[in-house]
Amino acid sequence: MTSPNDHLSVPDGGWGWIVVISSFYFQALTIGITYTFGVKLVKLKDEFKVNERIIAGPLIKRFGWRTVAITGSVLSTIGFVSSSFVKNVYVLYFTYGVMTGIGNGLMYVTSMVCVQHYFDTKRALATGLAVSGSGVGTLLFGWLDPLLLKRFQWRKTLLIEAAIMLSGAFFGALYKPLPNGDYENDTDLLKEDADSIKYDEDNKQEPNENTPLTNSGERMRENNGTSYSDILVQEPVSTCCGIKCKNAVFDLSLFTNPIFIMFCSALTLFCFGYHVPYTYTPDRVIQLLGKDNIKLEKASLLISYMGISNVASRLIFGWFADKSPRARFYLGSICLTLGGAISMLITFFNTYGLMVFYSVLFGAFTGCWASLFPVILVDLLGIDVIERSLGQSLAIASFAFLFASPLSAFIKEKTKSYDVSFWVVGTAEAIGGFILLSIKIVQWYQRRKWRKMPQEKYAERPTKVSTSDSIKKSRRRFISESFA
Repeated sequence: MTSPNDHLSVPDGGWGWIVVISSFYFQALTIGITYTFGVKLVKLKDEFKVNERIIAGPLIKRFGWRTVAITGSVLSTIGFVSSSFVKNVYVLYFTYGVMTGIGNGLMYVTSMVCVQHYFDTKRALATGLAVSGSGVGTLLFGWLDPLLLKRFQWRKTLLIEAAIMLSGAFFGALYKPLPNGDYENDTDLLKEDADSIKYDEDNKQEPNENTPLTNSGERMRENNGTSYSDILVQEPVSTCCGIKCKNAVFDLSLFTNPIFIMFCSALTLFCFGYHVPYTYTPDRVIQLLGKDNIKLEKASLLISYMGISNVASRLIFGWFADKSPRARFYLGSICLTLGGAISMLITFFNTYGLMVFYSVLFGAFTGCWASLFPVILVDLLGIDVIERSLGQSLAIASFAFLFASPLSAFIKEKTKSYDVSFWVVGTAEAIGGFILLSIKIVQWYQRRKWRKMPQEKYAERPTKVSTSDSIKKSRRRFISESFA
């Protein structure tokens, strides 16, 4: 769905490609280093003698892409440096888990949001190019980490990676704010258009802080020559009319939207099943084949194979999604389901060659969904709320990352095998795919309800409207894409 934000100047190229390069680099850093943690895990277990037992979106809205990205880079650097000096595994949980995690989160969300704003017709391709950095990063660090660990051990390896993380500050500086054109923001546009709307006195309704100007999901109708408002607004009237709302930055109204809740659920289950194979695949292969039969370097190559297929799928499916916008929702949903299904069949991958096959398939299926989910989110809710929708959904999904690995390790400790852990996370991911597909059922029900709504329900709509060409364009796209 195209947002009313169309009146802003969307480059669809130009400096936007510099933004894509910067986002590519951030993806390579945040995802590449994170998903090669399984390579370090073997060393950390020996060192510490242990077994394996909401924030970015509002900050972007308040401080801008550049500031948040640079802050994330610096915070991750501090986390890596601090981790290299720890003597206790519980301190490592904070420095490597919390500090680095928050820093990576700031960089990751910013890299996703910025690309969505810089592109429209090429959004899926640009997103695919940007997030393919995660695959390249996984491939690069999957090859680099074992070499660094072998030569410098894990503490100096973290210091080297801290220096790499700090380089992200330069790429964060490339996030140039998008020109706003003739209007500072959507509020100014809606104020100007509000002056051209005439209301029947009998239908007059005084706005309050919780009264929406229009329902973003209402069907646009014309009857007997009467023209109704075609302004689609996803903000409460308190924001649109310039009335200050104290909690505007931390607005949680999206959680009243069933489609957003279902999307969050699907993304959370995906994250629950996504991280575990990257973390435990090398260790599973070593356990399966024995330390005497396979070296860590060879086992770590499986992460690189995941990265290669991940990059390829993000580029291919990103390009295809722009060519077939209607298909990308179903494409992402199906690949999400298949990514979980392949992990559920992990028992059958009991040789190194079959594990290579698993790594390629898992990387391809999950790479497709990972590249399309921000674009799908824009299609479902619009570009105007992408900071909130993406930031809040990823904040919820982060809890899945928090619990997935410890739970998988606990299951492995009890069962003496990683297979059950892969079954559990694979099942969760597949269920996420079915939940995502169910969004279409909810949309069908809502359209059916709107079409049967009696005419008198529209009595409070304006009777004469003068709007800009850009908002008329939004209306036409909204009708054609949502109610076809």
